[in-house]
Amino acid sequence: REGAGTIDAPIYRPDPILTKRVVDERGDPAVTHWEALSSKNGRTLCRVWLETGRTHQIRVHFASAGAPLTGDTLYGTPSNEIGRHALHCARAQLTHPVTGAVLKLEAPLPEEVERLLG
Repeated sequence: REGAGTIDAPIYRPDPILTKRVVDERGDPAVTHWEALSSKNGRTLCRVWLETGRTHQIRVHFASAGAPLTGDTLYGTPSNEIGRHALHCARAQLTHPVTGAVLKLEAPLPEEVERLLG
């Protein structure tokens, strides 16, 4: 993939016993923004930011767009190259609930995810 975009599609949990979600009009509003940063070996590294915070939102939205995360066994297919879905939070910002201080957290891309990019 190239470019950038927004996925604005409601997310629904069809079976209250199962964890899996789907894009469905009966669901709660969910908005995911994305920007392609680089592509290699048939994969795209994307920067993703959320307007909403639904369970599995990124995974559900990308799978519904025909681009499931590498290694995502629930919404895509397993991969021999990584033992989990290739999703990583590189940066997060939040407000401390007691002090009100803005906390900015960063974490480098894990080696196993970097290997996927060749």
